Amino acid sequence: MKCGILLTDLSKAFDCLRHDLLIAKPNAYGFSYNSLKLIYSYLSGRFQRTRVNSSFSDWIRLIFGVPQGSVLGPELFNYNSNDLFLFIFLDIINFADDNSPFSICKTVPCVIQNLETESKILLE
Repeated sequence: MKCGILLTDLSKAFDCLRHDLLIAKPNAYGFSYNSLKLIYSYLSGRFQRTRVNSSFSDWIRLIFGVPQGSVLGPELFNYNSNDLFLFIFLDIINFADDNSPFSICKTVPCVIQNLETESKILLE
């Protein structure tokens, strides 16, 4: 048997999702109103700025993403990427923003064909 894997990493994945979208999926899964309110309060009302040497940029309000290094970030991202599994036919290894479909076949051309087909679905 031959095995191949399509390694993916969604660059800046946690910084791309709007807060209302991060809340929509747990809402669809049936999270309670109070849970959604708590998550939203955690995400909203945050500001950031950049410092270079002794100079600071202006503060900007964050409307996308989650605080870096948070435990909640990968969890919320996984809720929002779960639909991916409805469209991928191969087995897939998933951790946070790394979604890697893999194929096991008798021949290398079969593995390549399976991974090419799945990559087209992922990129659509």
